[in-house]
Amino acid sequence: MISIIIVAAGYGRRMGLSYNKLREKINGKPLLLHTINTFLNFNYPIILVLNKEDIEYFKPYLDPGINIVIGGDERCCSVKNGLMSVTSKYVLIHDGARPLIALDQIIEVAEQVKNYNAAFLASLPADSIKVITEQGITSVDRAAYLLAQTPQAFNTKMLKEAYEHNENIHLDDISLFQAYYPHEKIKVLLNDRINTKVTTISDLKIVRSILEYAQFKVGHSYDIHKTKEGNAIILGGVKIETPFGIEAHSDGDCLTHSITEAIIGALGEGDLGSHFPNSDATLKNISSLVLLKKAISMLKLKCYQIENIDSTVFVESPKLAPYIEEIKLNLSKVLNINTNQINIKAATNEKLDSIGKGMGIASETVLLIRRTF
Repeated sequence: MISIIIVAAGYGRRMGLSYNKLREKINGKPLLLHTINTFLNFNYPIILVLNKEDIEYFKPYLDPGINIVIGGDERCCSVKNGLMSVTSKYVLIHDGARPLIALDQIIEVAEQVKNYNAAFLASLPADSIKVITEQGITSVDRAAYLLAQTPQAFNTKMLKEAYEHNENIHLDDISLFQAYYPHEKIKVLLNDRINTKVTTISDLKIVRSILEYAQFKVGHSYDIHKTKEGNAIILGGVKIETPFGIEAHSDGDCLTHSITEAIIGALGEGDLGSHFPNSDATLKNISSLVLLKKAISMLKLKCYQIENIDSTVFVESPKLAPYIEEIKLNLSKVLNINTNQINIKAATNEKLDSIGKGMGIASETVLLIRRTF
């Protein structure tokens, strides 16, 4: 289990504001809510660290399941207060002022902390780096530097111990963890997407322009295949024993085909056949998950991510209910999203038409994608 601490106990002093910058409204709701709503896509407990003055302001906007904790004078004090409410094995800490974090980035950090005891997002500096010394200005190699971001994830027990035995103020939780566990290997996850922390008025303008003009697009697809003699079919990459097979150039996975084409359609990039024609010999008997991965690459290249998928498989038999959870799990790994973002239904044609007579199998998908910058 992972818990989320969202640190939001600032006062907006660096922006010259008389109030917490996270109160700034974008699209009719406070900036902080844009950050929190991203994390509500998961079933993780959320601990929100606020200063006393902001609790009454934010409360009407918050999900009742969110645990509110009062912050301290420094960020490290706020995190320490939040940690007192964490009972899960792992904890993920994120700045409330970073509302552009993507779902797949959260998932990746959360997964890596299970292999390491600490993991965090970082970017490579694009500008030249100069150091001011008493002797003047010195240039340094930017390749040797990282720009730390959040989320940062940790083994909860280890981070709590580090906080309990260290009274020094650290810039972030990774630096504290490093100071207390100097020999512990930390996983760095490089991020090449926008994950701006709102610190200045210019940052706020950038984030506002992105959130106000964020685009949502809908994709739709219907895929059907004839049946033939055989003993198994594949749906969502899962092999299912059946009294028939599928006529297809690839593996005939109509569910994956409909999801793949819905992604392509949402991007306005044509259809499945224009990208993966059945005249291409290299695609003969190929796993449809390979095609799906290529569509996901297109999605990332255009800076979109999947919000949710709703698919229906039309087949007279067998009953698919015993396989649906396995299919969702398999697809979630390829798509790098949570299973609760995928809905799969099965339906018959009540013995009508070709599907009802067992002559075919089909799948229909509707999905929503969201621009990530």
